[in-house]
Amino acid sequence: MNVSCAIGAVLAWALASSAALAADDVCHVVRPGRIRLGGEMGRRIAATITNNFLKIDFARDFLPSFRRKNESASGVVGLGGLIESAVMFAVYSKRSDVLEAKRALVGETMSAQAPDGYIGRLAPAKRLVAAGDIPECAAIISGLVCDYEMFRATNSLAAARRAADWILSRWAYMPPGWDQGPFGELLFCDGLADAMLRLAAATGDARYLRFVERERHLREWHPPIVCGRSHGLDGHAAAWLGQCSAQLAFFAAAPGADLAEGPAAVAKFVIEDGGAAITGSVGFWDCWSRDQDGGAACGETCATAALLRLCDRFMRLGPKSVFGDVAERVVFNALFAAQSPDGARLRAYVPFEGPRAYLSSPLGCCPAVFRRAMGELPGWFYYADDRSIYVNLYSQSEAEMEVGERTVRLRQETTYPSGDLVRIVVEPDRPDAFALRLRIPHWCEDASVSVNDVPVRSLPSPGGFFSVHRTWRRGDTVELSLPMEVRAVAGRRRQSGRFALMRGPLVYAFAPARAAADPALPKRTREVFAADHFLLSSILSADPSTADVCDGTDDSVRPGGTSCSMLLATDGFAPGVRVPNAAGELVDSSSALRVRLREFADPEATMTYFRSPDPSEAEHDGLFAR
Repeated sequence: MNVSCAIGAVLAWALASSAALAADDVCHVVRPGRIRLGGEMGRRIAATITNNFLKIDFARDFLPSFRRKNESASGVVGLGGLIESAVMFAVYSKRSDVLEAKRALVGETMSAQAPDGYIGRLAPAKRLVAAGDIPECAAIISGLVCDYEMFRATNSLAAARRAADWILSRWAYMPPGWDQGPFGELLFCDGLADAMLRLAAATGDARYLRFVERERHLREWHPPIVCGRSHGLDGHAAAWLGQCSAQLAFFAAAPGADLAEGPAAVAKFVIEDGGAAITGSVGFWDCWSRDQDGGAACGETCATAALLRLCDRFMRLGPKSVFGDVAERVVFNALFAAQSPDGARLRAYVPFEGPRAYLSSPLGCCPAVFRRAMGELPGWFYYADDRSIYVNLYSQSEAEMEVGERTVRLRQETTYPSGDLVRIVVEPDRPDAFALRLRIPHWCEDASVSVNDVPVRSLPSPGGFFSVHRTWRRGDTVELSLPMEVRAVAGRRRQSGRFALMRGPLVYAFAPARAAADPALPKRTREVFAADHFLLSSILSADPSTADVCDGTDDSVRPGGTSCSMLLATDGFAPGVRVPNAAGELVDSSSALRVRLREFADPEATMTYFRSPDPSEAEHDGLFAR
């Protein structure tokens, strides 16, 4: 199957769809309390809870300015994202210490709310009109509504309503030009539409729907993509993605509304028009970019999380495997690379070329949305309707969900993405017929499926959902084989003529600092690897045909992780090329040596692309088309 054609067909479907959506999402997801994850995804969530969230002193670092409410400038502290992650972590983990932390955080936040409903941190003259105040208040409203959604906390919902009603009561009095300037209206109001939509769903109050339709223009919002900072932050990728997610939520909530062009056009830009890097990250210096610059400000964590949310919104409207492929690529590479392997430290940017830096504070938008994304991650695994279960992500897991009027438990047993076998045990509460739909990644040409050890006759095609429809009984077992080989992926735009290594959804990257500290290498070689990154990237070349993979034995990034080895040449020539010696004679280049590349989440990795003696040996990405 031509994957690019499949992607084009999905986006054409989104752009051309005129069918009215129902008042509810087409598919529902598994509530966090009904799923447990193992593998690297489960480990990352547990590490985030234990080594990051529970280490935060929110009474010291987050809440004082919200109690005082006299700040003259805003910026985003991230209290709302912290609340939402606390709620999701509490319901997912069922840990008493996490639940107590959530209760304390929510209680302290509500006690700091002003009598008139304002819930931010600014002095009266600056409220709503200072950049960052609306996003901060909106995120707190969303966090409080999430507490109601997960725990039926009516006091949290009441506080959220007071905060939202305060915004609505003052909206008509915003001063002229409030939405102008370097931030632009989109970033200035980031998260507001989503907060109002969640309130509308929780309360049934149509005022919030009218607000997002009339004031946030969700029905008709569809501007052209703005790349770079030439227009300030008008093209802020995270805010743009958030507005698109809110549009899809609006169309699911507003009866008779048609699917808008905005979200589909953004998906097309990301997937087909160069908007995403090989890791799935988007943006440069926070704004849209398509030139594949992988430097220091590449891949803002806010945009990474926002892209995952948009994929989820598309999946809820009727699962399409391309959005599962994107989510998987983003999670294993961009999202996990934004965190130290032990879960303690976080990043604002995740470049794929050059060094990466950790943040020194738990405050700010990027740490907040990262924690929130980790809390939402379990909800991206499975989607279900009255007739089907869609298995979107693969990892050791147990989940319970409703399929029509029946309850079904699923158990995944796998070491994916280290291994290529996924075993799924199906346990309905009673024998019944429905479809189990398995996402077949775009890169897997030779997938196979068996049920109760009997091979399924038809062969799965890459880039789609493969349906197994039968009357299921407790203990029925599906085995999905997803063979993966190391592949050289051709660079695009700035990376043209170069290649990167992938295996399955994983991108691999090289850490020269590791090689520079390797006593087994000659001193001169170690000195070369210790050189400035940009000098090093100009003299290194590699032969992709020499790459191989080591399965499940590299624990430097995660337990049971994978790595690749490949021949690199450190003299500017390709491995095996004949070069002139001092006497002018052609001899084989002797600088080639085998080095190890680790998964992209390796915190020391700084090189993803390499020059090749024959660029034609690399294949197109297949997911991100150009």
